[in-house]
Amino acid sequence: MTLDATHACVVDLDGVVWLSGAPLPGATDGVGELRRRGIPVLFCTNNASPTISQLRERLAAMGIEATPREIATSAESAASLLAPGQRAFVVGADGLGEALDAAGVERTEDAVDVVVVGLTDRFDYEMCDRAAAHVRDGARFLATNTDATLPTPRGLRPGAGALVAAIATAAGRQPEVAGKPEAPMCRLVLERTAVGAVVGDRATTDGRFAAALGVPFAHVASAVSEGAASAAVRATSLLEAVLALCA
Repeated sequence: MTLDATHACVVDLDGVVWLSGAPLPGATDGVGELRRRGIPVLFCTNNASPTISQLRERLAAMGIEATPREIATSAESAASLLAPGQRAFVVGADGLGEALDAAGVERTEDAVDVVVVGLTDRFDYEMCDRAAAHVRDGARFLATNTDATLPTPRGLRPGAGALVAAIATAAGRQPEVAGKPEAPMCRLVLERTAVGAVVGDRATTDGRFAAALGVPFAHVASAVSEGAASAAVRATSLLEAVLALCA
């Protein structure tokens, strides 16, 4: 696989394009370089909190235009595993709710078919208790992702994986995972485009995601960077990664 007009570059958002929405150096220029060369871009994030409109607005504020189909989230990946009419107890923010609504999934507190967990800053003991009780009672247990942390300008904050772990511990059962690097996200991405490379900051998610897709991985250093022995490219910015991938 190569980066060309028929093979997209899949680009992570948190830690590669921005930190909590604050643009990172080289991000806008990196996307611009891909588009100058006629290479499609697909932004792919495990953060299920923002809506697609919010992500597009953040990108636009950086001078990057993106259509809804050029953005893939773990919320959409989780929703793709559910059927219209299913009843879900949701631990998550607006982005997850939007994706579930679009899939025709009913959000409810009782008599649930599935517990869906993503990142939210409204998580508390009561929410954990109710989610775990539904899982123990037989509800399907679905996580948008299991990233333990989320990089921000103030340092690392708990990610969705921290919430998932609390519920899993209380419920005594591990979840299905929808986001990178798992198969549901691979399917979602490949339904939209052929892939030539993945750029990300986590070897355990983005690196394994690239391996699952069978394409090169460009590792951009960030606050959550792990060892990236398998990376075809190591870079300090998206622009640097793009130039190396296109060399």
